[in-house]
Amino acid sequence: MNTTFSNYGTSVSAEQARTFRNVVFFSLLAVCLALMMQQAVAVDLAALLLDPANPLAAALKTLDSLTNPMKAIAVVVGGIVVLLTLTMLKQFGIIVMYAGVAIFAAVGIPIALKIAGCVI
Repeated sequence: MNTTFSNYGTSVSAEQARTFRNVVFFSLLAVCLALMMQQAVAVDLAALLLDPANPLAAALKTLDSLTNPMKAIAVVVGGIVVLLTLTMLKQFGIIVMYAGVAIFAAVGIPIALKIAGCVI
């Protein structure tokens, strides 16, 4: 079957359109895989505490000075905020929801563990 698509005076067969779509897909896949293979750099919370000009260092020092019950309350309130935010992300679509879950997992969990005083 030789179906042609016409757009602005040019015609493209279905096989050419499928080939073009596959080339674009695999090119984007190759670029994404190349970007994912780059060296990942983790946030070093201990190094942040050494820099006195960093506002996050002051916040982390304040959290370190809290008592254990206050730390527990901060972790619980933060967890509730994360759960509410993830629930709201479901309304934006599946791709945004998975991106939001990945961001919260990569950022929220280590900071919650730092607040609680856990050492990994």
